[in-house]
Amino acid sequence: MSKKGRRHAPAQPQPDAAAPVSAGARWRSFFLGELVGAVFGRFTNIIVAPLLGFAGLFLVVAWQTGPQRAIDKARFSKLTARADGRIVESWLAVEFDPSEMGQRTLWRPHAFASPCAVVAYEGSWGSGERRAFCGTRLKFSDAYSLTDLSELSPGVPFAWTRDANGFAAPEIRMTPAGRDWLANHPPHSTFGLPKPPPATALEELRLAMDWPVDLGIIGFGVPVPKIPLAVDPNRPADAIPAGFLQHYWGPNWFAFLVAGVIGLVVWYEVMAMLFGYLPRAYGYLLVVLPLLALPWWGEQFPRYLARFHKGFAGVIAGMFQDIDPLGRLVASEPENATLAGGARLAWRLADSSYSDTLGRFRLVRPDPAPASPDAAVAALTEAVTEQARLLGEEDRTALFRRLREDKENGRLGAGFLFLPAAREAMTASGGAPAPRRAAEKFLEAWFTQPEEPLDAKSPGYRARIAVYRRLADVPSAYVSNAASSFGATAP
Repeated sequence: MSKKGRRHAPAQPQPDAAAPVSAGARWRSFFLGELVGAVFGRFTNIIVAPLLGFAGLFLVVAWQTGPQRAIDKARFSKLTARADGRIVESWLAVEFDPSEMGQRTLWRPHAFASPCAVVAYEGSWGSGERRAFCGTRLKFSDAYSLTDLSELSPGVPFAWTRDANGFAAPEIRMTPAGRDWLANHPPHSTFGLPKPPPATALEELRLAMDWPVDLGIIGFGVPVPKIPLAVDPNRPADAIPAGFLQHYWGPNWFAFLVAGVIGLVVWYEVMAMLFGYLPRAYGYLLVVLPLLALPWWGEQFPRYLARFHKGFAGVIAGMFQDIDPLGRLVASEPENATLAGGARLAWRLADSSYSDTLGRFRLVRPDPAPASPDAAVAALTEAVTEQARLLGEEDRTALFRRLREDKENGRLGAGFLFLPAAREAMTASGGAPAPRRAAEKFLEAWFTQPEEPLDAKSPGYRARIAVYRRLADVPSAYVSNAASSFGATAP
């Protein structure tokens, strides 16, 4: 029997789990998802990338100032033996990825350079040990000078190897792809470059290495330094330069704590933004797992960040480099050093742009070698002057004309060594008029802007100034006045 007054709620339609979804609905859902991802995904990445980079930066600082330094301190405490290492190979590793360039030709802001050296050493544990060290990694800007390189990192000496004549012989190594890109692209700008301007960026880079006067002074007057090494007698292959240890400091746990807390908080929030829809256990796992790779974040993290925002990833990569730019020293087996097997770009006087002037002269480091860069200047200028004196009238005239053309075309790397020879041609009694006039034109061009870059840091500075001062007695008012003023403020 039915109960009176019972009310029944109207039936609600229930979805049929077995009801098929139309193909049109599936495609609409797919395209809608793609549209939302394209519109909002980019906006989300712009927010996520800076936060993720900020978190990564603080976490790397925390790792490097705390645990990493504690690990290094324990490892360095075992380096109780000492040995003197000698540089047997050296190069400048230029890291340049042409895939980042697109249509741009200004490549140097995208390149990093670090000096590398292979050091041989021996001791009571035996002989034949070799270790490679790559030092400070900096932007390879136009101001990066190969002739000024004298340290791998603070306290650790560096030197170019010497060629058969004793000249310092710089060498750049880069990836084959990077070298090919330079060989197939013009310089970004030819302003201020020698004439005729180089056709490719690779030729422009060669010109940056082409300073034979500086390389001769360094090669003749600056001995290749030894590198004192700290060695673990039980593991002699793992040596570290002693100078690096002198500038090394232990862990800073206060900096570790501050940077670690900030980095972890921001890291957790970013992970929540990215994976907040996952179950909590999986979310925590995704927060923790990447942190286990912190020792490798310095190079790999910006590459991961590029998936969110390539431009900001480059900014973060630069900030990572600035955490401790002078405290970098990477030790490895020689074959594993940065770009050890890369494409090579080497300097040799025989194939330089001065092969038809300075390259014609026989310049060999004396034995015994000059005791200083100043003595090297004297040895080089004397050798050039003596050999120029032996040339016939036509050859000397042609030489000074060529030197004048080099100077007028902005090629300043070799002319200095011929200044005493030009002075002699102008002041010698009874000298032939043609070489004298050509020498005078060369000297006048030499003292016309742009002048040779010279400062107190230039190798053999005092001896160079002395060469200029001796030009004050030449029978040319323009040259003598310019020479006197050139060295007036020098010590």
